Amino acid sequence: MTQATNAPIATEALRRIGELYAIEADVRGQSPAHRLAARRSKPIVDAMRLWFEAQLPLLSGRSTLAEAIRYARSRWEGLMRFLYDGRSAS
Repeated sequence: MTQATNAPIATEALRRIGELYAIEADVRGQSPAHRLAARRSKPIVDAMRLWFEAQLPLLSGRSTLAEAIRYARSRWEGLMRFLYDGRSAS
């Protein structure tokens, strides 16, 4: 993976993931019901999935970033579990 080629994609991926962590920081320590009600993450997660799909063809198939995106896609159902269960933390 060449850093110059993939740096903007990696930076954007981290920005999107950071949005999710910020939401989780806001609800950390709250009751499961409150966490579930306060989470505004689904639109971010949905947009991230579409964005991953759009970025993958732009990357070398052997790049570390492409591997990371494929890994996330293969475990997407588990990654989304926190959206529907206030007991789980992302």
